[in-house]
Amino acid sequence: MKTAELLDELKIRRRLGSSLAKSLSENSIFAFLASYFGTNPWRFFIPISVILSLALRAIFGHSFVNFVLNYL
Repeated sequence: MKTAELLDELKIRRRLGSSLAKSLSENSIFAFLASYFGTNPWRFFIPISVILSLALRAIFGHSFVNFVLNYL
């Protein structure tokens, strides 16, 4: 398959996926979240990882910091 054909196929699939997500979503919040996190999932992963690491540090204290620095 040539590069141009592949790019055309990917554009068609992207259009179909976005139109399918819009048509299937009965709730506008779902459509917003799907489009927001679908384009860049790091918008979700980075805040969750920061919250999780702060929570673990609050629970375990300095031993959590030592564990991360020594083993991870």
